[in-house]
Amino acid sequence: MTHIPVIINHRAGVRDVAREEEILAAFASHGISAEIKNVGADGDFTSLVRGCVTDRCPVVVVGGGDGSLHAAAGVLAGTDTALGILPVGTLNHLAKDLAVPLGVEDAVAVIVAGVIRNVDVGEANGQVFINNASLGLYPSVVRRRKAIQQRLGRSKWLAFAIATRRALLRYRLLLVRVRMKDNDYVRRTPFVFIGNNSYVMDGLNIGTRAALDAGVLSLYMARRESPFSLLLLALRALLGRLRQAKDFEEFTATEVRIETRRPHEFVGVDGEVVSMETPIRCHVRPLALRVVVPAA
Repeated sequence: MTHIPVIINHRAGVRDVAREEEILAAFASHGISAEIKNVGADGDFTSLVRGCVTDRCPVVVVGGGDGSLHAAAGVLAGTDTALGILPVGTLNHLAKDLAVPLGVEDAVAVIVAGVIRNVDVGEANGQVFINNASLGLYPSVVRRRKAIQQRLGRSKWLAFAIATRRALLRYRLLLVRVRMKDNDYVRRTPFVFIGNNSYVMDGLNIGTRAALDAGVLSLYMARRESPFSLLLLALRALLGRLRQAKDFEEFTATEVRIETRRPHEFVGVDGEVVSMETPIRCHVRPLALRVVVPAA
């Protein structure tokens, strides 16, 4: 591999020239010419990824956070083109779960000398997700956070804190019917969380995944109704005692069907909120995505 496409998603429409030069230099140090393709706020990110698939590129590198990787995975899943990860986003959940280093030089070294591994993806009403999809509280927080940022010009984290407080005070409970493995579960819950593979739900490693190729979805629901009780549930998780809580449920399945009373629900998909028709049908696509990861 002597030439490689690198797609960088600049959501704010502002290029980071210094970051681009760092990426070019990192690839050049391995004797590889990187072609950087920039996507601004109004650019068509998926068209660039699709073009790389059409050109039969063995690897396409994506520089961004989980939202950018989510968009790329929607195109790359089921193809022979592998995803190379430059984790320059905010949280970088997928990169961390795949042990891809967060520094540019180290991440480039993995892309050059790593191995290609097939991992699972999930789908919710036909939309691919690499991390998770959720209904209820989290989509409400994200929608409020974006509104606060646009209206008040707050930083992302401050807006997130304000949005979380407001969502906890005003959230609505979901009345859901969840169907898995020919069983129905009817619940009133503040959230339904569907993960691509199983998540660690206790202790300091909460929110991470030990495997991305087990071929399952994980589903989590809380049966607590007040904001204070949800905070107690979060405290239990941090203390490593979440699974002892009688009002917290977790399941694994390959397919999940979620019904609510509304014809549409807002769903958080890898951190982006979309409106989906109900019922929401989720299933796992085993080993559908090729990703470059560190060699063992």
